[in-house]
Amino acid sequence: MEARAVDHTFWLTPGPADETDVWYAGTSPQGLFRSDDGGNTWAPFSCINDDAQYRKWMGSVQDGTPDGPKLHSIIVDPRDAKHLYFAMSGGGVHESLDGGASFAPLVKGMEVVASFDPAEIAFHDPHCVRLCPSNPDRLYQQNHCGIYRLDRPSDRWIRIGNAMPKAVGDIGFPMVVHPRDDNTA
Repeated sequence: MEARAVDHTFWLTPGPADETDVWYAGTSPQGLFRSDDGGNTWAPFSCINDDAQYRKWMGSVQDGTPDGPKLHSIIVDPRDAKHLYFAMSGGGVHESLDGGASFAPLVKGMEVVASFDPAEIAFHDPHCVRLCPSNPDRLYQQNHCGIYRLDRPSDRWIRIGNAMPKAVGDIGFPMVVHPRDDNTA
C-alpha cells in the first residue's frame, strides 16, 4: 500500500463534553486523527486511514477539490460519544456506532454526477454535514448534487434542495442549522 502524508488539517471537532481534551481532525488527503491531550499530539483514529476499501473510496491526491480531497464534517452525537459521523469530499458520509472501531457508508438516496454509478461510494461528494442541535436525529447535508436531510432511524437521505429558490440553488458548500428549529437550515 502506498504511503501517504498529511498535507493539511481541514476540519477540527471537539470530543464529547465529558472528554474536554479530546479532539478529532479531518485531513487532506483524507484521513481521520484523534488527540487525547488537547491537540498537543495526534494519532490515526479508527481503521479507515489504512483500510483498503476506504483508501479506494478516498481516491488519490489528484482527485477531489483543487487543493486535494478532504475528510470533513466530523460529528460526535451529543447523546452518545460512541456514535460518530464523518464525510469525505469524494467518498460519501460514514457512521460509527462503536466509537470509531468501524464505520459504514451512509449514502442511500444521495445522487451523484450524471453518468457515474451511485453504488460506487467514491462518486459521492458531500461538502458539509450538520447535526441539528435541537434534534440530534436530524442531519442536513450540502452536497455536490443537492441539499439533503436525514431523519434517523432512517438511513435514506431525502433531497430537499429542489424546493430552494432558483437564485439560491441547491448546490454549495456552507450550511448552518438553526440552534432551536430543526426545520431551518
